[in-house]
Amino acid sequence: MTSAQLSQPDALERLVSPARLATYIDAADGDRCRAVDLYLWAAQLAGALHGQIAFVEIAVRNAIDIELSAWSVKSGGVPEWSSAGVTVDPLYSLLRRQLVDARNRAAQEMAERPSSHPRCGTPPSHDDVVAQLMFGSWVKLVEMLRRLRNRVAHHDDLLQVDVRHRFNGMLSLLAKLDPTFPALAAARSSLRQLTKDDPRRDW
Repeated sequence: MTSAQLSQPDALERLVSPARLATYIDAADGDRCRAVDLYLWAAQLAGALHGQIAFVEIAVRNAIDIELSAWSVKSGGVPEWSSAGVTVDPLYSLLRRQLVDARNRAAQEMAERPSSHPRCGTPPSHDDVVAQLMFGSWVKLVEMLRRLRNRVAHHDDLLQVDVRHRFNGMLSLLAKLDPTFPALAAARSSLRQLTKDDPRRDW
């Protein structure tokens, strides 16, 4: 084993903190070099999961928006249900604070557009506001993927996550929205290969 390999555990421990690396050292039965390999693999896994969750999040957000627009019209509102002063209850009661924050973020983004931007000076649209709604806002309406998304976003360990099951669940949900979505979302995904490359399989 080279001196560079021997120094990797110390360097990674300084980078991520002893407390964070301890989980991986435990999983590697105290072998610090294996723990480094496991941590670096888990970082790749988190990146791949983030990409897949993004597909689901966008697809679900758009599907919900379409249904809410239709519901808003039927309930006496307008298709642009996120616009100030027109959101119909109970949607307004559920998302009032989130809608205000999303409108503010959309307005800030508009104000920061350079003069060369094709939409410079254009007021935020309904689509702009919807795009600014956080995933937690949609969770208030439909509980889905929140815990996994938060673990990935906060760099928590994913060692006990059944990635294959979660991935298949994401693709199944996408298929319910549109049968062409799963193939598109999985086209460049490395999740299945990363599952096979789990270092623990060879220990």
